[in-house]
Amino acid sequence: QNDPDGAVRAAAAESLSSADVGAVRPLLGALSDPDPRVVLAALESLEMVGDESIVPDLAPALEHSDPAVRERAREAAEFLE
Repeated sequence: QNDPDGAVRAAAAESLSSADVGAVRPLLGALSDPDPRVVLAALESLEMVGDESIVPDLAPALEHSDPAVRERAREAAEFLE
């Protein structure tokens, strides 16, 4: 989460996709990462964890400056609802 390389942070977020709901907190934290790759990986992993209670926490990603992040956040929210 603190590695200066965005690719490393994205890989860490991806690795949490097979974790349980204990991974939700660090993944939600990754949604505020400045690197869109990290945010996309976190969204993917959050969807895989499948905790519908986090849908409201996706709101900032729905307003992200990167259109790919906004689209992926919308997809994740729809899937989790």
